[in-house]
Amino acid sequence: MKKLGLSKPEKETKKAAKVEKKRVSSKSTDKSKTKEKKIVSDVCKPKMVLSTFFLFGMENRKALMKETPDLKLTEVAKKNGEAWKKLTEDQKKPYEALHQKDIKRHEKEMKEFNELGYYTNAEGVKSTFMDKKHRVQEFKIGTVMPK
Repeated sequence: MKKLGLSKPEKETKKAAKVEKKRVSSKSTDKSKTKEKKIVSDVCKPKMVLSTFFLFGMENRKALMKETPDLKLTEVAKKNGEAWKKLTEDQKKPYEALHQKDIKRHEKEMKEFNELGYYTNAEGVKSTFMDKKHRVQEFKIGTVMPK
């Protein structure tokens, strides 16, 4: 009766391959030990700059939702992309101007953030009163309230 399975030389080569894999993985873990850990902070950094397409998409989405309120998110994104491709350079200029304004806002907020450790957004709210998702809190983060 024949035995099913691998012959002795085939088994040995598979074992050698496993040992090789183990050696490689042990080397990669050594590198991770030497890397510095990321410092996670509770600081609210300024929002990133919005691209011209995103500025257009936010405005165009309102019009699309008025026309057909039952559109899914993916369908809205597809229609925004199609509409953006149809725009001429002259029609894109207002969004480019908004983009440049947003770049200036971001630079101003980042400069203030790097100098002081906090920034004041366009609405006049300090970043110390916002959480990471830029929602305004009633009290500064870390405030201990009496019971």
